[in-house]
Amino acid sequence: MIRRATGRSFAPHLSSALIACALTASILCGGRVLATYLEERTIHSTAPRDFFIKNQGLAFERAAARAPDILLLYGSSELIDPIPNRASDFFSREPTGFEVCPVGKAGTTSLIVLQKLGALGSTLHGRKVAISLSPSSFLTPAVRPDFYAGNFSLPAASGTLFSNALDLNLKAEIAKRMLQFPDTRKRRAATTRC
Repeated sequence: MIRRATGRSFAPHLSSALIACALTASILCGGRVLATYLEERTIHSTAPRDFFIKNQGLAFERAAARAPDILLLYGSSELIDPIPNRASDFFSREPTGFEVCPVGKAGTTSLIVLQKLGALGSTLHGRKVAISLSPSSFLTPAVRPDFYAGNFSLPAASGTLFSNALDLNLKAEIAKRMLQFPDTRKRRAATTRC
C-alpha cells in the first residue's frame, strides 16, 4: 500500500516534468524555424551590409549560401572601406542577376576565412565563393595574433573542426595552426567558465 501511494504521488511530478521538457523543446525548435525563415526572407536586404554579427556568426552566411542569386565574398578591410565601386555597392541592384554578400573586416586572415568555409561545409556544395586576399597576406611573414583574435569566431572554428565536411588530416593541420594562437584559447576558456 505504501508503494502504490508513493508511485501515484510521483507520477504527477513526472508528467509535469515531461510536459515542461516537451514545451521547452517545442519553443526552441519553433524559435529556430522562425529565425531561419526570417534570415532567408531578409537575406537580400542584409547581404550587402556590414555588421558585427554577420562576421562573428554563421547564420547569415548559411542563408546567403542557400540563396541562388547571392555570391559570398570573403576578405578583409577592402570589403568595408568606403572606396568607389566596392563590390557590395556595385552589385547592390543586381545588374548582373546576383548581389554580393561581403564577409570580413579589417585584419581578417586566411585562417579565419578557412574556418568560415570549413564550418559552412556542405552548405557550399555546388556554390561559387569569391575570396579577396589582401597584399598584407603575402607581405607579412606571420599572422599577427591580435588580427586573428579580433576576427576569431568560435562557431566557425568549432564547425570546421567538428563537422564531417573536411578530411581528418586537413582538420588536424588546421587545429595545429590554431594552436599557434594560445591567447584566443585562453580567452574563450575564460568566457565559457563565467
